[in-house]
Amino acid sequence: MRNQKIRDLVYLALFMTIIVVITQVPFLGFIPLGVTTATIGHIPVIIAAIYFGYKLGGLTGLLFGIMSMITAYIRPTGPFDLFFQNPIIAVLPRAVFALLTVVIYKALKVINNERVRILWTAFFGSLVHSILVIGTLFLVYYNETRTLDVNGQSQTFTLTLAFLSTALLVSVLAEAILSAIVALPVVTALRNSRKSY
Repeated sequence: MRNQKIRDLVYLALFMTIIVVITQVPFLGFIPLGVTTATIGHIPVIIAAIYFGYKLGGLTGLLFGIMSMITAYIRPTGPFDLFFQNPIIAVLPRAVFALLTVVIYKALKVINNERVRILWTAFFGSLVHSILVIGTLFLVYYNETRTLDVNGQSQTFTLTLAFLSTALLVSVLAEAILSAIVALPVVTALRNSRKSY
């Protein structure tokens, strides 16, 4: 039991290191897509939430939020990144999403196939991440986002809504699919290592 706790602490340190590296190396964790930015930084959080549960999974979500806020300060890459200097936008949704990913995983216990359960948890966890972050951003900064500077021209939010919605939808779905693809083998490998120890 003691050895397993040590191993889990090592895994947690590894996850936290991956989150720091992904968020701080340019174009690795936050990939600029013009107006919006795709992220893979939430994937280690999803894996940690499934593997560790509420407490340590929530800790990785909190770290991800703090690191994304730091990135927004030191290396903004798009017009929306300036909004992520606010901890309400950058940190709070990331911490909550980690906890909700555990809730999703527990709610899907009706699925007997563990691999399918992990896939759906990662997929929906990623969607929850996107919904919380984007939703919080627009709730807090609605007035500031009604007029956006796109390609050097100021346009009203209503005129750019269709473009933004398409870009966000594509990146959100791509992130969710990638999360499911990556999470399944990693969580499976972690569980197998625990059983074999």
